[in-house]
Amino acid sequence: MKRIVVEFDGKAFDAMLFDDQAPVICGNIWNALPLEGPVTNTKWSGDMLRLWVEIPEPVERENLSQLQNPGDILFLHKWNGLRFVYGQARMQGPSGASPTPLVGRMLGGVEDLAALGKRVEWEGAVRLRVRRA
Repeated sequence: MKRIVVEFDGKAFDAMLFDDQAPVICGNIWNALPLEGPVTNTKWSGDMLRLWVEIPEPVERENLSQLQNPGDILFLHKWNGLRFVYGQARMQGPSGASPTPLVGRMLGGVEDLAALGKRVEWEGAVRLRVRRA
């Protein structure tokens, strides 16, 4: 598994990509690093943040997940970018739940991510950066 670092608010947290379970998507993410952009709250699907960046989309989905857990990192087809789960979440849209590629996991900092999520919900977007470890 490839190691990455998620940075925000002057803090850095280790994470890993599941390149053994989602090799094409994780390869695209790895090749696009470093990624930096605004992060917003996606309350429609629960407690998760969306990093607004462009990552090449593979034809097929890999390592689909129905339910998400705190610390999960997701890639959503057709909506691009990454999602960072910090609480109870389930990716969904107007037509209901949507199985979503699980591409990685935070190895710490979920409490800080949750605090960021609550802040973004009330104050608006902030910058988040993902880079190779």
